[in-house]
Order: sequence, then structure tokens, then C-alpha cells
Amino acid sequence: MYKVRWEDEALRSLSRLDETTEKDLKGKVEKHLTTDPFWNGKPMWGRWKGFWRLHLDDYRAIITVLFMR
Repeated sequence: MYKVRWEDEALRSLSRLDETTEKDLKGKVEKHLTTDPFWNGKPMWGRWKGFWRLHLDDYRAIITVLFMR
């Protein structure tokens, strides 16, 4: 099981969307990434190497997966 930690910038970006879309996107992120963080994602390259991109409807999320002990 994984934990989602939201960055302040991500929350600000989401707050600019309409309430329904914001709630829907947060729900999808929480649902899918807590069980499989690589769900529907592709690794990024170049200066973004180490990050993953996820397509959620018409939006793209950029995530990083940290393994903590």
C-alpha cells in the first residue's frame, strides 16, 4: 500500500478547476495510486527522468514514487 502526498502547487492547480472536476481527479489519484502508483503511467525522460506522467481524462499528473522504510 502506498500513500499520496500532495504538493502545495498541485493543490493550488486543482483548486482552479471546477469543484466537480477537482473532486473527480483527486478521487482517481487517491484510488489508483495508493494501490498501484504505476497505474496508467509512463516514465518521463530527460530532465524529468525519475518522474512518471499519468493521464487522467483531459489532464496530466506528474508524480514521483518514493520508497521509504
